[in-house]
Amino acid sequence: MSKYKIAVIVGSLRRDSFNRKLASGIARLAPPEFSFQQVRIGDLPLYNQDDDANPAEVRFARSWRRRAFCS
Repeated sequence: MSKYKIAVIVGSLRRDSFNRKLASGIARLAPPEFSFQQVRIGDLPLYNQDDDANPAEVRFARSWRRRAFCS
Protein backbone atom coordinates (compact mmCIF):
# COMPACT_ATOMS: atom_id res chain seq x y z
CA MET A 1 0.00 0.00 0.00
CA SER A 2 1.26 3.49 -0.84
CA LYS A 3 2.15 5.89 1.95
CA TYR A 4 1.21 9.52 1.42
CA LYS A 5 3.59 12.07 2.97
CA ILE A 6 1.93 15.34 3.94
CA ALA A 7 3.80 18.41 5.14
CA VAL A 8 1.78 20.50 7.59
CA ILE A 9 2.76 24.13 8.09
CA VAL A 10 1.41 25.42 11.39
CA GLY A 11 1.16 29.21 11.24
CA SER A 12 2.22 29.78 14.84
CA LEU A 13 5.50 29.58 16.72
CA ARG A 14 3.76 29.03 20.06
CA ARG A 15 4.37 25.52 21.42
CA ASP A 16 0.77 25.09 22.62
CA SER A 17 -0.97 26.83 19.72
CA PHE A 18 -4.49 25.74 18.83
CA ASN A 19 -3.47 25.23 15.19
CA ARG A 20 -0.65 22.88 16.25
CA LYS A 21 -3.07 20.90 18.43
CA LEU A 22 -5.55 20.69 15.54
CA ALA A 23 -2.82 19.52 13.13
CA SER A 24 -1.70 16.85 15.63
CA GLY A 25 -5.29 15.70 16.12
CA ILE A 26 -5.86 15.38 12.39
CA ALA A 27 -2.66 13.33 12.08
CA ARG A 28 -3.85 10.96 14.82
CA LEU A 29 -7.26 10.51 13.15
CA ALA A 30 -5.94 10.04 9.61
CA PRO A 31 -5.76 6.64 7.93
CA PRO A 32 -2.48 4.74 8.48
CA GLU A 33 -1.31 5.30 4.90
CA PHE A 34 -1.02 9.03 5.64
CA SER A 35 2.22 10.29 7.21
CA PHE A 36 2.29 13.86 8.52
CA GLN A 37 5.39 15.98 9.08
CA GLN A 38 4.98 19.33 10.82
CA VAL A 39 7.19 22.01 9.32
CA ARG A 40 8.04 24.77 11.76
CA ILE A 41 7.09 28.10 10.22
CA GLY A 42 10.09 29.65 11.96
CA ASP A 43 12.36 27.39 9.88
CA LEU A 44 10.96 28.64 6.59
CA PRO A 45 12.66 31.51 4.80
CA LEU A 46 10.75 34.76 4.48
CA TYR A 47 9.77 35.40 0.87
CA ASN A 48 11.48 38.34 -0.74
CA GLN A 49 11.16 38.70 -4.50
CA ASP A 50 14.54 40.44 -4.55
CA ASP A 51 16.10 37.10 -3.55
CA ASP A 52 14.65 35.17 -6.50
CA ALA A 53 17.99 35.46 -8.30
CA ASN A 54 19.88 34.20 -5.23
CA PRO A 55 20.50 30.46 -5.66
CA ALA A 56 21.32 30.02 -1.94
CA GLU A 57 17.79 31.02 -0.91
CA VAL A 58 16.28 28.66 -3.47
CA ARG A 59 18.50 25.80 -2.25
CA PHE A 60 17.44 26.46 1.35
CA ALA A 61 13.73 26.36 0.43
CA ARG A 62 14.23 23.12 -1.48
CA SER A 63 16.16 21.58 1.41
CA TRP A 64 13.31 22.05 3.91
CA ARG A 65 10.85 20.70 1.36
CA ARG A 66 13.05 17.64 0.84
CA ARG A 67 13.33 17.10 4.61
CA ALA A 68 9.55 17.27 4.97
CA PHE A 69 8.73 14.92 2.10
CA CYS A 70 11.69 12.54 1.97
CA SER A 71 12.32 11.72 5.61
